[in-house]
Amino acid sequence: MINARRFASVSLLAITLALGGATLAARPAQADTPLSGRITSATGEAMGGVVVSAKARGSVITTSVYTDPAGNYFFPPLPDGNYQVWAQAVQFERAINTVTVGKSRQQNFVLKPITDRESWIRQLPGDEFLAALPGDTPEDFRMKTQVRKNCTGCHSASYVLQHKFDEEGWSKILDLMKQVNVSGTFPRPDKRITPNINFHQKELAAYLARARGPGESSMRFNLQPRPSGEAARIIVKEYDFPIEDNHVQVNDGSDWSLGTPSETGHMAGVHDVAADLDGNIWIVYSRPSKVTSYARIDAKTGAVKHFALPDRRGIVAGSHGIVRDENGFLWFNLARRNGTRTRNSNKKLGCPTDQ
Repeated sequence: MINARRFASVSLLAITLALGGATLAARPAQADTPLSGRITSATGEAMGGVVVSAKARGSVITTSVYTDPAGNYFFPPLPDGNYQVWAQAVQFERAINTVTVGKSRQQNFVLKPITDRESWIRQLPGDEFLAALPGDTPEDFRMKTQVRKNCTGCHSASYVLQHKFDEEGWSKILDLMKQVNVSGTFPRPDKRITPNINFHQKELAAYLARARGPGESSMRFNLQPRPSGEAARIIVKEYDFPIEDNHVQVNDGSDWSLGTPSETGHMAGVHDVAADLDGNIWIVYSRPSKVTSYARIDAKTGAVKHFALPDRRGIVAGSHGIVRDENGFLWFNLARRNGTRTRNSNKKLGCPTDQ
């Protein structure tokens, strides 16, 4: 099995309903009856809106579906083979098993509740953290706004707030972050300090220590319900993107209980994503790389084709944003660096079917 830790779990998502125009190609043998099953709680109750994922051995594609109100799930036809199949929902332990599609096609799971508060907090996405931050008083609302504006531009709020620190610890984090630029460079080449963080640092550290500190938390979680109705009828595909230089990825994001991954696990690089008219996925790459300015992912196979545009420093130029216009052309911005200065320009890809 290809080691998933050698791939960046950047969750390149492709909703199959949006790829209806994809051209057909020869595929491996597929099971006549789709992989399916039922998810219940430890008390026997049906669980709707649970995410069920499947990944074949040796594959770089993860397919996920949601359970219906009766707890049932159904995958689209999948190629025959051995799959890891797992189910997870916030506040419940992940359940996982190996299924041979083509032989065994039924996999039921019983999800056990998580009793430790910090363990299920670690599962949460960023919007749940932001909503739970205190904001009832004018002072708290002001600090909550500062967290949202200053601490969520380059990473999710969950990346920071999954951890707990005392006031001194939060102050040290803020002291570092006010010296980091938008590219993640520390210290900033221009030696400037982010004024908002610097001005509110003492108040922010005290506020965050009350919310995510050693004492009783001021956060009040009112979790959103799991997806239902039309929102639970989509099929999601995630594509692993290879990491350079054989770095090891210890958390690929597929197990929510491990929390939000960090760049220390070589997560960074892939920034924005757009689909072409054939349904293939194009990514732009914002970190220093020897092989990737931008890349194409084959939506059917997951195969990656790298495109490199030379830079002045012995590495390829980086890119940041990408968009598809009404004619199907993909546009992205290109950044070449000369010393500490960055020069940006826009580039246009040819008709996607010509690439």
